[in-house]
Amino acid sequence: MRLNPLFDNLPTTVFERMSGLARQHDAVNLGQGFPDGPEPADLLDAAARALRERGNQYPPSRGLPELRTAAAAFYNRFDGLALTAENLVVTSGATEAIAAALMAAISPGDEVIIIEPAYDAYRPLIERAGGVVRAVSLAPPAWRLTAEALEAVVTPRTRVLVFNNPLNPAGRAFDAEEVEAAASVCRRHDLIAVSDEVWERLVYDDRRHISLASRPGRGLASYRAEAAAPTRPEVAAPAMTLQAARWAIAGSPFVSVLLGVAHGRSGGSQDHPCGHGRLLCFGGAEGRSGPAWATGGGGSRRVARRRSRRQL
Repeated sequence: MRLNPLFDNLPTTVFERMSGLARQHDAVNLGQGFPDGPEPADLLDAAARALRERGNQYPPSRGLPELRTAAAAFYNRFDGLALTAENLVVTSGATEAIAAALMAAISPGDEVIIIEPAYDAYRPLIERAGGVVRAVSLAPPAWRLTAEALEAVVTPRTRVLVFNNPLNPAGRAFDAEEVEAAASVCRRHDLIAVSDEVWERLVYDDRRHISLASRPGRGLASYRAEAAAPTRPEVAAPAMTLQAARWAIAGSPFVSVLLGVAHGRSGGSQDHPCGHGRLLCFGGAEGRSGPAWATGGGGSRRVARRRSRRQL
C-alpha cells in the first residue's frame, strides 16, 4: 500500500517517546503538557448540564456565539486588542487551528520561517501544504531572537512567519524587543504571522506575556487556538491554555478562508456541550466573574504546580 511519504516516514513524536518513558519508569513527566486535573467541578458540571439540557448537535461552524464573544472580550482585556466574535473560529484543538491557518496561508513553493527549537508539528504541516521551511536557530542559554536573524532567511518567496511565544520546547518567553522584531519583519516584507501562543498564561518571575497581535501596524490581529491568527500582518496566531478549548482569531479576509477552506473542510467546530463548559471559564452564561486562570483560580494553581515541578 502506498501512503503519503511525508507522513509515512515521520518518526514517533518526541512527546510520545518521553511520555512512554515516564510511564515505564514511573517518572515525573516534564515532556508533555498534560492537565494535572481533575478539572474544576463547576466546569465539568456546566458541560454535563449542556449535554442534558441544551442539545448535543453540531454548533455553528464558527463555534458557539457566546463562547466566541467571551473569548474576544478576554483578549481585548488582557492583550489590548479590539476583537469581536466575528474574528474567532472555535477549532478542534490548537494543532488543528495551526494546521488550518497554514493551509489557508501557504501556496506550493511559498517559504515559511520557523524558530528552532520548534514544536514538531510545524515542519510536516508546512511541507504538506507545499511550503518550504526556512529555520532560524536560537542558541542557549539566552535563546534570543533578533530582527537580523529573521531578515537573514527572508527571500522574495517568503510568505509566512510561524511565531511561537513562549517558545516550545525551550521555554523562552520573548520580551517586547523580540516581539517587535518579529512584527517589524512581517510589516516590512508583508508576511503572514501565525503566532502560536499556547503557553501565554504560564509565564514566571513576574514577567508579562506580550502578544504579537498587540504590536502596532496594519491591524495585526490574532490567530489563537489555544491560539489565533492575523493575515499579512492582519494575521497572527496566539493560543491559550484551557485544555480542550481552542480557537483561531483573524482579520476578516483571512477568517473567511480559514473558516471555509481550511477549518471547515478539515476539523469542523468543537462539540456543543463542551463549548458551554468552556464558556464558564470566561464568566459567560454560567455567571462567573471571569476566567479561572486570570482571577486566581485554576490558572494560578496550574502555574504554582508547574513552578514546583521546575524546582524538582
